[in-house]
Amino acid sequence: MQLGFVVPFSLQLADVAIELARRGEEVGVDGVFVFDHLFVNENSERPAVSCFPMLAALAAATSSCRIGSLVARVGITTPTMLVHHCDTLQALAHGRLIAGLG
Repeated sequence: MQLGFVVPFSLQLADVAIELARRGEEVGVDGVFVFDHLFVNENSERPAVSCFPMLAALAAATSSCRIGSLVARVGITTPTMLVHHCDTLQALAHGRLIAGLG
């Protein structure tokens, strides 16, 4: 069995998300994931972190656990840009990206 978790995605909790990813990796978690939402719980007063920059930060903060989108929305950007984001993350994460698309 493999185990992963979703980090908090409130913009105010970005540092907490990075620390949780580090701690998760230390205890052997297999994957850390980020939701692709614009707002937390549809609340425009609480912006969410942008999925791909947050994944880049998690890639830089960890070295062995997988990172991934849960789930990157294909209708928000062009397919070319989505592939470019994923290719960039795959390089930054040294092959650890799981691209959840929907």
